[in-house]
Amino acid sequence: MRRFLASGLAAVALLGACGSGDDDAAEAPDPPPETVAPTTTTTRPQSDDVETREETYVDASRPTQAFRDYAGAPDRTLRVVFHVPSGDGPFPLVLFSHGLGATPEAYAPLLDVIASAGYVVAAPAYPLSNGNAVGGGSVVDTANQPADASFVLDEVLAASDDDASWLAGLVDAEHIALGGHSLGGITTLGFFNSCCADDRVDAAFPISGRVVNFPGTAYAGIAVPVLLIHGDHDELVPYASSEEAYANVVSPKYLLTLVGGTHSGILRAEQGAITTTVILDFLDGYLKDDAAALDDITEDGNVEGVATLVSA
Repeated sequence: MRRFLASGLAAVALLGACGSGDDDAAEAPDPPPETVAPTTTTTRPQSDDVETREETYVDASRPTQAFRDYAGAPDRTLRVVFHVPSGDGPFPLVLFSHGLGATPEAYAPLLDVIASAGYVVAAPAYPLSNGNAVGGGSVVDTANQPADASFVLDEVLAASDDDASWLAGLVDAEHIALGGHSLGGITTLGFFNSCCADDRVDAAFPISGRVVNFPGTAYAGIAVPVLLIHGDHDELVPYASSEEAYANVVSPKYLLTLVGGTHSGILRAEQGAITTTVILDFLDGYLKDDAAALDDITEDGNVEGVATLVSA
């Protein structure tokens, strides 16, 4: 089933690619590159097995800073797109973070495939970095995004415990993974910093990301299984960033390298299918205790001339 589901991505171009930076980058510590609007359109594959829903959560405990024409706010508003598999649950939870200047909808093909494999997916739109934010998204708020993700986990788990919620009983609070692409990968790697560790997280798969200077200590010995995914011809976030992260995170750890892969090209066509299959192997192994999936990950991640996978 993993291979079948992943093959459906072969003709799908996922959006949310990064572009060149502008003067916003100087306003955030050690920022990722700025994202431009997507230039590729695609038809989203439909699935009778996945329902898409949306919620808006407001964190009243933390403000959103003013930026450009945005006056700021005393709270933080997070629109969250859900991809929910059919069935009664509970299902493991995957929280997926978008790239800079993108939206959760840009990753819908990938997130539908993950949900089809038996996961509830929650994809927040971060207040100042999503493509619908004032100015089209900025890195200025990067340091706040790991806390945003943890807040979304709070809300989703509370809803799953609430008999009056449509999410009631759907989420397995003991099996949670984080993933994300580009700035979303950076946000995911933030959970390996002492500032942002969350002991509810059981696995992580940052795509095309890198470690930035969040407050706290990077690589703080946080023992969470991690699958790093990167193209070795990434034109925006250097491939060496994931090599460095792989060298410093605690085992179990994996590094999937897409040979000749670009920043977002690794989410398209043949490389996109491999990326998706390996993600599902990883999630099934660590969130569903499927030992066979962890046996499959080496074969699925090593495709001559296309992809290599190393692990520890």
